[in-house]
Amino acid sequence: MRAKLGFYRKQIVILSVVAIATCLIVGDAVTRLILGSQGQIPESRSWSFVLLLYGVLSVAGCACAIASKQQKTSQLGKLAGTISAILSGALLGFFHVGTATHNNSTAALIGMVFGGVLMFVISSRVRWQIVKVAIVAAGSVSTYGAAFLFSATASAFLSTGQIFWGAFFSLISVLYFWFTCVSFSATIREIANPECTDFRRENITDAN
Repeated sequence: MRAKLGFYRKQIVILSVVAIATCLIVGDAVTRLILGSQGQIPESRSWSFVLLLYGVLSVAGCACAIASKQQKTSQLGKLAGTISAILSGALLGFFHVGTATHNNSTAALIGMVFGGVLMFVISSRVRWQIVKVAIVAAGSVSTYGAAFLFSATASAFLSTGQIFWGAFFSLISVLYFWFTCVSFSATIREIANPECTDFRRENITDAN
């Protein structure tokens, strides 16, 4: 008896759609935030938000990669996954509330806090596979955003002849591109291994 029950193929399709939709939504927000940070200088009023973007994307990307490499049952893996979820939610809250209020910085920060808290609650309370896939996909996009941001920074330094800083941020961008590969691999694993009723190698003869 090698029976496998449950909506396995249907689950994969649904989870794939959720992952793609999450990547598009988070990717749009992260891309616009990164593009908005380009050209800013330390003397500008928005410089603190540029540094905040660097920090959030850096920590989110690192946390997502750690969570992807660690076992789901390990404390480090759980903590890293929670941090990644919180920061991804914070980015979405910051972007969407800021956009809705015409770049009001106070409202954007409030949205950032709300988004982070909401994602903390969801990641710690909800155990549905669809939510797990969405969280990992969001973290993967944030990781790629960090790689892209560091790559753009390296390019800016190299174009002005600052070789040391250009090389430094180039190495960081390569590291985060590797983090991105690790994170997206974890997303694919979550999609390919949905929770379903599995009776392989079990004797269910005459079962009701």
